[in-house]
Amino acid sequence: MKRTISFMVIIMLVFSLSACGVGRASGKITTEAEEVTEDAVATETETVTESEIITESEYKAAYKAKLEAILNGSEILYEGMDNNIAESCFSLIYLDNDDVPELVVSDGFLKFAQVTLYSYDGNDVINQGKYGSFGNFEYLPRKGFLITEFGGGGGKTVTYYKFENNSVAQLCGIYIGVKDFAGNSEELKYVIDEVELSEEEYQSYISKFGKEEDYKTALVYYMDSDSDLPDGVYSLNIKNINNL
Repeated sequence: MKRTISFMVIIMLVFSLSACGVGRASGKITTEAEEVTEDAVATETETVTESEIITESEYKAAYKAKLEAILNGSEILYEGMDNNIAESCFSLIYLDNDDVPELVVSDGFLKFAQVTLYSYDGNDVINQGKYGSFGNFEYLPRKGFLITEFGGGGGKTVTYYKFENNSVAQLCGIYIGVKDFAGNSEELKYVIDEVELSEEEYQSYISKFGKEEDYKTALVYYMDSDSDLPDGVYSLNIKNINNL
């Protein structure tokens, strides 16, 4: 009887130890699996983050190459006319809220001269189109809004755009002009997408594009020499390109 009880106790101990061993082994395997998974996720996250980082030297090299192409004529700023390099200027602006600025290059300073907007996505310099007049446009830094104004004869057209995710979308077109072209009144009318609004309705509508006083000019409207250019705006020549 004693032998039978002893034998049963031994059997129970063996099974208990085996069960504990499996538990520890399973716990170890689970922990290692979790560690591997966590490491894999961390590595993947680091890889994605690193691949999305665009260094200053990288975007500057890309923009320099683009400016050199414009300067030597292999890229034409506007079709049908010779590059008026003597009146062209360029700058880097922060139009959206990332750490990679956008490149702006003016056609010159005539009424019809516009500004070409370029962005860099880490691989290519992307031509985002032409905006503004008199070789300039206004924009809201870090918010992505930019404005093209063109007019005369008592009225002007203002077009709002939004730059984000390396593309530009037109938001609206607004006509602002005097109601009485005979000059008997200075009262203005506001027409947004062919719908006339009161001044109060107009002010309410454009408030979503930010405050007017917070907008900046991308370049400069008139230029006689380098000394007339504001800080950060440069004449288009090889010296200034190399110093970018």
